[in-house]
Amino acid sequence: MSTDLFDGVFPDEDAGVRSAEPPATMEERRELLREWSRDPWDFLTGRDTDGRQIIYTKDEGDAEHPFKPFPAKQHLFRLTKDLFGDARVVLVDKSRQMMVSTLCCLLILHHILFRRGRLVFISKQKRELAEMLMRDKLVGPYERMPEWVRVALPLEMTKSQVVATRTDSRVNAVAQNAAVGEFRGNRASIVLVDECAFQEYFPQMIGAAKEMCDRLWGVTTANSGNPGADKFLDLVREE
Repeated sequence: MSTDLFDGVFPDEDAGVRSAEPPATMEERRELLREWSRDPWDFLTGRDTDGRQIIYTKDEGDAEHPFKPFPAKQHLFRLTKDLFGDARVVLVDKSRQMMVSTLCCLLILHHILFRRGRLVFISKQKRELAEMLMRDKLVGPYERMPEWVRVALPLEMTKSQVVATRTDSRVNAVAQNAAVGEFRGNRASIVLVDECAFQEYFPQMIGAAKEMCDRLWGVTTANSGNPGADKFLDLVREE
């Protein structure tokens, strides 16, 4: 594989086949890919050569206009910096409509598209819920990206796994008991535990994940009365 991730991203041109796109446009697109690869925030707020944003999220509460450009809000910018800061474990006590889970999934999308050989886990109470989160918040925005970006950075998708074929990086959707299953024997760059205060296995998960991952993101709305909620509160008090 070339040391430049973006060599050969437009196979028609690289094979010497005449393309409908002028060479300047292809080089402009390569430069956009390089720019987006350097900083995830630049990717989330990135614009195509025509000025149109590339990331569109889904607003389930808006029946008429459900697909909207990713909003460059200050709290999302600060959270992006925190998630990739010095702390290996980042806990986010969120309220609804803050787009925290969406942000985490989009950052994971950037991670697998632009970083080679990475493994990421997304956990919910049940595997089906993790698959739904991955499909809605990661696969959905990817499928709404410009076609040329998807050609340059292809994904292969099954029900519970997404693979970025150019980088050989992948995301697995898992249930909360992953601490005794998928986590064992693997090394992950990111583990996202969504609604962790609702996951009874969160104490076991965070114990296992802290040994096998570079970053653990635990995000949740308020909850109480189960081991996951108690563990989340204990961790927050320790900080």
